[in-house]
Amino acid sequence: MEFLTSVENTALATWIRESPSLLAFPLVLFLHAAGLALVVGFNTALDFRILGVGSDIPIAPMEKFFPVMVAGFWINAISGTGLLMADATR
Repeated sequence: MEFLTSVENTALATWIRESPSLLAFPLVLFLHAAGLALVVGFNTALDFRILGVGSDIPIAPMEKFFPVMVAGFWINAISGTGLLMADATR
């Protein structure tokens, strides 16, 4: 529990949690939602195609979705870490 308390007391976590700026908590939360939308949206399109929806669309060109999904994952991982830091003990 001491580790979580020390993480929550860092300058970055305090700024995210207590700053009235729109660049603090609201931006981190928006980035987290946008990253999730990228991952889930493109993955859903690929999954539906694999399940047979739109069978006239080839699967191979959908490989271009992977860099977008990876970027969405990293946006989610970084912003999620910030959200966890802001309220680690709860």
